[in-house]
Amino acid sequence: MKRKTVSIFVILVMVTSLFAACDSGTGKILAYKLLEDDTYEVSISVDPLDVRGRVNIPPKYKGEAVTAIANGAFNGCKNLTGITIPQSIQSIGANAFYNTGIWNESKANGVVYLGNWLIGYKGNSNQGNDALTGLIIEPGTKGIAEGALSSCRKLESIEIPNSVTFIGGSAFYECASLTSITIPDSVTCINSRTFYSCTSLASITIPDSVEFIGNYAFALCRSLASITIPDSVEFIGDNAFDSCVSLTSITIPDSVEFIGDNAFDSCRSLASITIPDSVTSIGSRAFSSCTSLTSITIPDSVTSIGSRAFSSCTSLTSITIPDSVTSIGSEAFRYCHSLESIIIPESVTSIGEEAFEVPHTYGEEEKLTIYVGASSKPAGWADSWLDGQNYKEAYTIVWNYK
Repeated sequence: MKRKTVSIFVILVMVTSLFAACDSGTGKILAYKLLEDDTYEVSISVDPLDVRGRVNIPPKYKGEAVTAIANGAFNGCKNLTGITIPQSIQSIGANAFYNTGIWNESKANGVVYLGNWLIGYKGNSNQGNDALTGLIIEPGTKGIAEGALSSCRKLESIEIPNSVTFIGGSAFYECASLTSITIPDSVTCINSRTFYSCTSLASITIPDSVEFIGNYAFALCRSLASITIPDSVEFIGDNAFDSCVSLTSITIPDSVEFIGDNAFDSCRSLASITIPDSVTSIGSRAFSSCTSLTSITIPDSVTSIGSRAFSSCTSLTSITIPDSVTSIGSEAFRYCHSLESIIIPESVTSIGEEAFEVPHTYGEEEKLTIYVGASSKPAGWADSWLDGQNYKEAYTIVWNYK
């Protein structure tokens, strides 16, 4: 009786495993996550080793499109030998198929494609990712998965066909030898960290189709001297051009409504920048430590200036704040050593701490003159709006300035 019970248990386990391996569309293998746009992201719901053979991702789940394959979705599915990716898929996450049967059976030292997607690069045991020096992506490729070519440090050139509509975040992360790249006009978004720390990248063409530049998209591109942002772009993300130390000038088109936190932080060579009337908010540290910036015009569309937005802009000599601004964050203009004058309109009802602090080495001839529209300090201004230590000798304040 005991032997019979054990046999029945083994059969049940075998049947369950077989069912899990074969059922690719009812949730027995696949897990679905509802995204903000009411489409679904897919991954697996079972142990990776229980996924066997071929899996078919359906184009829809519960009547809505399946548009994304999650980061690491099938990572470790060593028995996965094939997969059907529907046309509804618009993005593939990092390492989605790493260490699967598909990945492991692909040739060493080669670019790995899955259907019409470039999903990664297999370096060799001696050089790793450094073996790749140039790449022409196959015609008809729809997308480049997140992190697909990251840390290919010897990659000098790449050609992307017009068929590509999606370039994943970190796709070219730390491709330190890449000098130039042309993004095809089929691409609408430059995702987070796409070109992060491409330290040799000197030029890039962004097409009119791009609407969004993600967080850290070009951060630490130390050789990037100039860039043209097309008037299709509406959003510049946090740290998008952080520490692009060779960038000398940039024109932001009037399609942009928001400049993210740290967007141009530590762009030490940036001498001029045009902010369009479409921008309503300047994020925290957006231009912090832009030490070559001598002047800037804030348009009358801006209502708030974030904390440390222009802190340590040591060459900035003057700035006019428009009547539209109601809020200035803490340390917004802190340590602007060369700032001689600033006008604060009556519209500003809130100023954070140490917004205009200057070095305490200022002498009488170096005083910062602040022209204030209000007749006295408004209630919404921090007590230490000038300086945390109230070093009033460094300032001349003209109240009720009209």
